[in-house]
Amino acid sequence: MDNPCTVTVSIPQHLQETAIAVYCLGSLGHGGPTPLNLTIAGAVLTALLSSITTGVLILSDRLCDVPVHKMFYI
Repeated sequence: MDNPCTVTVSIPQHLQETAIAVYCLGSLGHGGPTPLNLTIAGAVLTALLSSITTGVLILSDRLCDVPVHKMFYI
């Protein structure tokens, strides 16, 4: 018989990968994966991924501003 108090949680794959990346990055610091190291690793990873996303969006926006007849001569 199943326990009625048991809760099963399904975590999406991309969140699992992010958690593993933060844990690995936080484990590199002095003292291993302390709460402070994990917090800093999460902040660093967030800043990195946000910067990459912003850069891609800026380049994509600039590419969309080029007239079609000039796009093939760049």
